[in-house]
Amino acid sequence: MKRDDADIRRENAACYRAMARREFLERMGWGLGGGVLLGTGLAPFRDRLEAREKLPGPLNLYTIPALFGRDQDLNKFREKYDVDIKVTAWVNNPGAATKLATGGTKLFDLTMMVHSFVKPLAIRNLLEPIDPAQIPNYAHLWPQFVNVPPYMYEGKLYGSPHIFGYDTILYNAKFLSDVDSYGILFDEKVKGKIGMRDDPFWSIASFALYLGYENPWLLSKEDLDKIKEFTISKKHLIRKFWKGFSEAVTLFKNEEIWVSVGWRPMWRVLRNSGMDIRTIFPKEKAMGFLHAYIVSKGTKVMPTVYQYLDWVLGDEYGYAMVRDHAYYSPSKLVMSKLSEEEINEMGYDRFNDVMNNVVMADYPFNLEDWHAMWNEYKSA
Repeated sequence: MKRDDADIRRENAACYRAMARREFLERMGWGLGGGVLLGTGLAPFRDRLEAREKLPGPLNLYTIPALFGRDQDLNKFREKYDVDIKVTAWVNNPGAATKLATGGTKLFDLTMMVHSFVKPLAIRNLLEPIDPAQIPNYAHLWPQFVNVPPYMYEGKLYGSPHIFGYDTILYNAKFLSDVDSYGILFDEKVKGKIGMRDDPFWSIASFALYLGYENPWLLSKEDLDKIKEFTISKKHLIRKFWKGFSEAVTLFKNEEIWVSVGWRPMWRVLRNSGMDIRTIFPKEKAMGFLHAYIVSKGTKVMPTVYQYLDWVLGDEYGYAMVRDHAYYSPSKLVMSKLSEEEINEMGYDRFNDVMNNVVMADYPFNLEDWHAMWNEYKSA
């Protein structure tokens, strides 16, 4: 009997749910323990929707415009809920954390943050707690992404998952072949064609992985000094330190760089442009993350914040993240949109293999030393 698309989607979803969750959770270090109850307190939220009460605005969103702040996505929210969203360009996690600590809570209502930065910001009382009962689509999260410890503090939730992904090596197969290691970033044969992200958090971690550190986020001052000494000796190979998505994509398109640690959306955009840009899991493993939206302390538009957090966990927005950026939606709702080809390309049908090749990011206990090392490396 011929199966229709709905049957295939149901089978794919069942396949994903049947994967070895225990192994996945152990690798992530995340449990499904309590602190947040789902399915309660939804009535106030639904009553607001039924009453079509105008949401307060504007919503000031601090995010990456080319990825998560595109008008083609946000206009759908603006039109549906008759509220404006103002986007400010986000650069990196340390920069966003610094803005929050130095008055950024007055400048934006929502910002994105990699999972390992959320709890330290909550501890410093810079964030508003999030009530998942006000986010109906929270009930559709994959179990791996519910109540993750980095989002919890004193029994309260401070981060709402947005996308899951990993950073890894991107390279131009027109010029390079058989790339399997971060070592390509220090290879004399690629001198002058190497890009480096201007971000101590991710770049130093990739250096540490190459140099054999088991935990690239747990580095002492002595470790950082050794890494700095090595990387300074190789700095002459670097063509450009890039700060954002568009800059890195342009460098690849112009063939100013042939290789860099980069983002899956860069790979997707460059492949779609016709370039033979490839992405791999290096033998040292890729660097994984779960991005959350976090709420600035004292926001005046909390009803709009909740509506937005619910919207990004919906099937339409989640599918746009998969289709256009090759990021994983943390919501099961996206499965209704995916074809078998997309499930295979993303690895939804072999997610344990994906996780086996990823080291999840952690918060450095001495982040100030990381900043100092990075500044010394760049100025050398």
